[in-house]
Amino acid sequence: GWLVGGCVRDRLLGRPVHDYDIAVSCPPARTAALFSSHELVLAGAAHGTVGVVAGGRLLELTTFRADGAYRDRRHPEQVAFLPDIDGDLARRDFTVNAMAMDRRGRIRDPYGGRKDLKARLLRAVGEPERRFSEDALRILRLARFAAKLGFSVEGETLAAALRLRRETAALSAERITAEVAGFVDGEYFSRAAGETLGLFAGVWPALAEVPSEMLAAFARAEGSDSRLLLMARAASPGDWP
Repeated sequence: GWLVGGCVRDRLLGRPVHDYDIAVSCPPARTAALFSSHELVLAGAAHGTVGVVAGGRLLELTTFRADGAYRDRRHPEQVAFLPDIDGDLARRDFTVNAMAMDRRGRIRDPYGGRKDLKARLLRAVGEPERRFSEDALRILRLARFAAKLGFSVEGETLAAALRLRRETAALSAERITAEVAGFVDGEYFSRAAGETLGLFAGVWPALAEVPSEMLAAFARAEGSDSRLLLMARAASPGDWP
């Protein structure tokens, strides 16, 4: 088993870790058998994920996998289980989230995540347009990570996200709300807004062209409530006073 994704990123950054995701080599049925003495959540087993309740928290153990076609721009229609962790990391969104750590603290980093952590850069794994075409939520996640981590966005990654931002209109209201909440609550919101606010224009078209004076107001905004009100105002038709 390997720790994967955001928990590895945050440990390397010295940030608090709130959720742990684990990638495992065994198929879901074997995972369930190994943890049969625990309460299990099997709703995601068809896609490789077995939830194990341990110590009062839910741990998700997902078999190494490759994703098939994302025909709804959100979920793969099928998955193929893989024998190694590197293949599993290839399906992830950004290089800083495509690292794995074993129980001895050794890191697997086939896509240069540690280098991008050092450079404070968000870069898509592989071809950016493919990553965002597969799952449109990644476009909004890009903005949220920029606000949370204070990282800049690599040029090709940002360009692809902007080209495909209209795809985010098909996302559920719950998913959009969660990403907006994370964006406005980000420690580096003021810095991220100037670069990534336009990624929300697929949901609110007026955010594609925000006047400079409003961007200045975003830079001064303190607190998530004030930032959310500014986003709502910027998303509304009409001239900015």
